[in-house]
Amino acid sequence: MAHHLAVCVYNIYQLLNINTFVFGGGLTNFGESLFGPVREEFDWYDHIKMPVEFRFAELKKDFGIIGAAELLL
Repeated sequence: MAHHLAVCVYNIYQLLNINTFVFGGGLTNFGESLFGPVREEFDWYDHIKMPVEFRFAELKKDFGIIGAAELLL
Protein backbone atom coordinates (compact mmCIF):
# COMPACT_ATOMS: atom_id res chain seq x y z
CA MET A 1 0.00 0.00 0.00
CA ALA A 2 2.82 2.37 0.85
CA HIS A 3 4.48 1.69 -2.50
CA HIS A 4 1.37 2.49 -4.52
CA LEU A 5 0.57 5.59 -2.48
CA ALA A 6 4.15 6.83 -2.88
CA VAL A 7 4.03 6.30 -6.65
CA CYS A 8 0.71 8.15 -6.84
CA VAL A 9 1.99 11.06 -4.74
CA TYR A 10 5.22 11.20 -6.75
CA ASN A 11 3.30 11.31 -10.05
CA ILE A 12 1.15 14.17 -8.75
CA TYR A 13 4.32 15.92 -7.57
CA GLN A 14 5.88 15.62 -11.02
CA LEU A 15 2.72 16.62 -12.87
CA LEU A 16 1.71 19.64 -10.78
CA ASN A 17 4.97 20.60 -9.04
CA ILE A 18 3.34 20.53 -5.59
CA ASN A 19 5.67 20.82 -2.60
CA THR A 20 3.16 20.11 0.22
CA PHE A 21 0.76 17.19 0.43
CA VAL A 22 -1.98 17.20 3.07
CA PHE A 23 -3.49 13.84 3.95
CA GLY A 24 -6.77 13.54 5.80
CA GLY A 25 -9.55 11.14 6.60
CA GLY A 26 -8.92 7.49 7.37
CA LEU A 27 -5.35 7.59 6.11
CA THR A 28 -4.30 9.62 9.12
CA ASN A 29 -5.17 6.70 11.39
CA PHE A 30 -2.18 4.78 10.05
CA GLY A 31 0.23 7.53 11.06
CA GLU A 32 3.93 6.85 10.72
CA SER A 33 3.43 3.13 10.19
CA LEU A 34 2.18 4.00 6.69
CA PHE A 35 3.69 7.39 5.98
CA GLY A 36 7.21 6.48 7.08
CA PRO A 37 7.49 3.89 4.27
CA VAL A 38 5.62 6.23 1.88
CA ARG A 39 8.20 8.93 2.56
CA GLU A 40 11.10 6.51 2.03
CA GLU A 41 9.63 5.27 -1.24
CA PHE A 42 8.89 8.82 -2.39
CA ASP A 43 12.46 9.88 -1.63
CA TRP A 44 13.77 6.89 -3.59
CA TYR A 45 11.93 8.10 -6.71
CA ASP A 46 12.69 11.78 -6.18
CA HIS A 47 16.05 12.65 -7.71
CA ILE A 48 15.45 16.41 -7.72
CA LYS A 49 15.67 16.70 -3.93
CA MET A 50 13.51 19.80 -3.64
CA PRO A 51 11.83 20.08 -0.21
CA VAL A 52 8.49 18.26 -0.20
CA GLU A 53 6.35 18.14 2.95
CA PHE A 54 3.83 15.51 3.98
CA ARG A 55 1.31 16.82 6.51
CA PHE A 56 -1.81 15.52 8.19
CA ALA A 57 -5.02 17.54 8.05
CA GLU A 58 -5.55 19.44 11.28
CA LEU A 59 -9.29 18.71 11.30
CA LYS A 60 -8.66 14.93 11.23
CA LYS A 61 -11.94 13.16 10.37
CA ASP A 62 -14.17 16.20 10.86
CA PHE A 63 -13.20 17.98 7.64
CA GLY A 64 -16.29 16.71 5.79
CA ILE A 65 -18.74 17.85 8.45
CA ILE A 66 -17.05 21.23 8.84
CA GLY A 67 -16.94 21.72 5.06
CA ALA A 68 -20.64 20.91 4.75
CA ALA A 69 -21.45 23.38 7.54
CA GLU A 70 -19.40 26.06 5.77
CA LEU A 71 -21.42 25.50 2.58
CA LEU A 72 -24.65 26.16 4.48
CA LEU A 73 -23.34 29.43 5.88
